[in-house]
Amino acid sequence: MSPERQREWQELRRFFDFWERHLFPSFMPLDDPRHPANALEQIAEKLGPSRALQGLKQAIHDIVEQYGHLSGDEIRRVDTALAGNGLLTFSEVRRRYWSKYRAVLRRGIIRNETEFYLLKGIADDLTSEVPDEERALISTLISRYEAHRS
Repeated sequence: MSPERQREWQELRRFFDFWERHLFPSFMPLDDPRHPANALEQIAEKLGPSRALQGLKQAIHDIVEQYGHLSGDEIRRVDTALAGNGLLTFSEVRRRYWSKYRAVLRRGIIRNETEFYLLKGIADDLTSEVPDEERALISTLISRYEAHRS
């Protein structure tokens, strides 16, 4: 596995583990082998991290889709908890892996509050690795949306 994919595996694995065990735990006991975080580790042991990364990316996409409705305050709370533990923030994970985010950037306009809070969360997350030109576009889109919303 390339160094980039190894880094991605480690970052996403740690994010997923914290998300599933601390932020939004499932109904399963933490030590249950079927618990999502434990199942991921079993898959990685059996198939290797490279193959497990594919499934992990799908699980991350599912998390982003399922929790895409979080309010700005909820996103800040979740981002603070993740960043405080040295992990990728939810905003950063959405930026990297959510196709809806890319669609808004390509379109060049924010259509609704869901898209607004998506971009606002990413803009407010100063720990994310947003390229300068992308950060400038996000700022412009947010400003335009706020101006039309008033």
